[in-house]
Amino acid sequence: MILDKIFIHLRKTGTTGKFLASHVLNWYGKLFIGAPKPEDIPGPDDDVKRRISDTYFNISTERMPLKRNANWEISQLWTAQLRDEEEKQVGIAAYIYPIVICTLLMAAGGAVHKATTNPDGWWQQRQAKSAAEKAAKYEAQREDNIQQWTVQAQSYSAQKCLDETSKLRVRHEREDHDRYSAIEKGCRENAEEISQIGQTMNLSKCEAFGRHLFEDLEGRNGSMTWADDLAWRGGCMSRFGTELRASLEPFINQIRARAN
Repeated sequence: MILDKIFIHLRKTGTTGKFLASHVLNWYGKLFIGAPKPEDIPGPDDDVKRRISDTYFNISTERMPLKRNANWEISQLWTAQLRDEEEKQVGIAAYIYPIVICTLLMAAGGAVHKATTNPDGWWQQRQAKSAAEKAAKYEAQREDNIQQWTVQAQSYSAQKCLDETSKLRVRHEREDHDRYSAIEKGCRENAEEISQIGQTMNLSKCEAFGRHLFEDLEGRNGSMTWADDLAWRGGCMSRFGTELRASLEPFINQIRARAN
């Protein structure tokens, strides 16, 4: 008939083609529900049971065989009863799953919105947490570290003492303060030799030393160390004070302007 070519639900027998609806239902059903296996379906004909399993989620007209088959009717009756039972469970799942998925999507969207609208706050919280963990870890081994740094500093040469303290002109962390104090204690016997280093540096070396010094003091908000006081004030400035002030003043002003 012409009508059954237009209205597929009027067809009486299965066709060799397959509509898009069957493809979609078949994919969705096998992925989320699961079709009965051929061995689960009652009936004497294995080929029929295999076909019923393959077409379980097809639209009704495409589940029918091309020719009437009594074995198909026996097996199909069982699958029809199975569909009736599964419809109840699928109906409940179709209601619950979207609610769960929508809730998760809304929660994820809220988290993303919060992270993207206030990235600075999120980053500050993360940085604060990381700093707290680092501080706690350091506190647990602080005394051992101080003792170890002090012992190491006792074996330093005068130049090594000056170099190591120069690295600690910027002391914003407690660990930096502890390390600086330990080196000062361990290098105490080298004070006279550190002063001699400043006394033996020529003008060029004193100027280079002063550039590094004021870069840390003015550019990085550091503090002059006890070794700087010995080598710079007691050595370089006592000998080349006028020349060093004249040569370093433009450099210092440049650092201050950059900092502001």
